Amino acid sequence: MDRACELVRSGEKVLFLQPTVELIEKTVQEELLTRPNPPLYKVFHKGTVQDGSVSRAIADELQGGSEISRIVFATHQAFPHIKHFGNKSEWHVLIDEELQLVRYRQHRLRQTHFSNHRSFGSCANRPNLRVGVG
Repeated sequence: MDRACELVRSGEKVLFLQPTVELIEKTVQEELLTRPNPPLYKVFHKGTVQDGSVSRAIADELQGGSEISRIVFATHQAFPHIKHFGNKSEWHVLIDEELQLVRYRQHRLRQTHFSNHRSFGSCANRPNLRVGVG
């Protein structure tokens, strides 16, 4: 949050992504509004966007052309659904905690798992096949 406030004070725009609505609300109440002279901000999630989709509302905000420095809060879940991110060069994207879509988990599947699946071809003959899920 310190970096986001610093950027806004220097005239920049910030898209601040957090994993949950609850964490966004907590951050705004406990970290942003407790500061002397907190920066302008907007929060986008299902509870703040009345009509239409959250991702569309965020996209409209990002491409709105407003020169006003501010922090825009959104969830990780909304970010991949933003179809058009206008004026990318004018925004800093700060991500609180890693995005779910970039987590990597490795799984070991036993050979018997593939015994009935022809589409895996030669994979059925590999006893400890490693499969990455991202």
